Amino acid sequence: EQMCRLAEAHACRMSLVMRHFGDDEDAERPCGQCDVCTPQSCLVTAFARPRREESEISQKILESLRRRDRQGSGQLYRDTCSETAERKAFERVLRSLARAGLVDVREDSFQKDGETIVFHRVTLTPAGYRANPQVSILIERDEEERPRKRTRNARKKK
Repeated sequence: EQMCRLAEAHACRMSLVMRHFGDDEDAERPCGQCDVCTPQSCLVTAFARPRREESEISQKILESLRRRDRQGSGQLYRDTCSETAERKAFERVLRSLARAGLVDVREDSFQKDGETIVFHRVTLTPAGYRANPQVSILIERDEEERPRKRTRNARKKK
């Protein structure tokens, strides 16, 4: 479970590993080398400028956190865009805001009926408080959303 959460995390991978092993001091500094810290150097994942809807989601997230910080990601989704966007799109924008250093997304938990419920708590960073409405972020694109390269045969057919 912890390995899956590491792979799906919104924060610097090295910081999460350091925190797991008890090095809280070093865990506060992003490594600057993982896929979260430097998305432009990823070989497998593609990133692009946000579409209009994604820009709107990012602004709603930042505005909501400015009004009430430290929200659970589920509540933040319901309050900002559950009626206009799918959860997958919301999570993609949230990861982008975390990569840009505008929000901090950390795992949190609570006890309910003897069971531990794990969730993500979203906190606005100082840079997030200062971010202008047209903040520049890069959005991760799925395989089917990436532009296709034209092959030689495709060019001949036209």
